[in-house]
Order: sequence, then C-alpha cells, then structure tokens
Amino acid sequence: MLLVSGSSKQYAVTGDYSKPEVVGNDSDVWTVTGKSGNTIKVTFGGVGCANKGSLVDGASHKWWVYDMADKVAAKLSGSQTVKADTYPVTLHIAEYQA
Repeated sequence: MLLVSGSSKQYAVTGDYSKPEVVGNDSDVWTVTGKSGNTIKVTFGGVGCANKGSLVDGASHKWWVYDMADKVAAKLSGSQTVKADTYPVTLHIAEYQA
C-alpha cells in the first residue's frame, strides 16, 4: 500500500506507462515479469477511496488524481494463478496542483 505526504492537496499516480496493456477509467493494467520469468497482470486503485479524476500529460500518459490523505495499492488484475517469484511493480507518483 502506498501512502503519500507532501504540501500539496493532491497527487497523481500512474502505472508502468512504458507498457500499459489496458488504460481504463480508474487505472491501467500491465504485465509484470518476475525475476524467474513468471508473469502477472497488475493494476492499482484507491483503498477505501476513489480517484478524483484523471489527466493526460504531454507524452499522452494517463494519470489518476487522489487527495493527499488517500491510500493507493497495487493489486492483481482479475483472477490469476501466481507462481512463487519476486515481481517488481512500478508506480509513478507526482505532486498535482489543479
């Protein structure tokens, strides 16, 4: 789970924007390859909260906006079998000011 702090009221988050497979209304989905070569599909979302909107940056990456006190977690995208491995998950976080 990710907890962010800072002087702004909001922050923006996106997944591994080098290779999103699905970009939806609430987050994106991408494949993570484990150190032993196994793969899982992951997404992210608010924990007990919803995003406050989204934006697209100059490089066409979609970001989702959350209030500074909101928590975000990376999670599996749908039902899948997860083999034992180490899966490095990337989330990009940026301070956001409307």
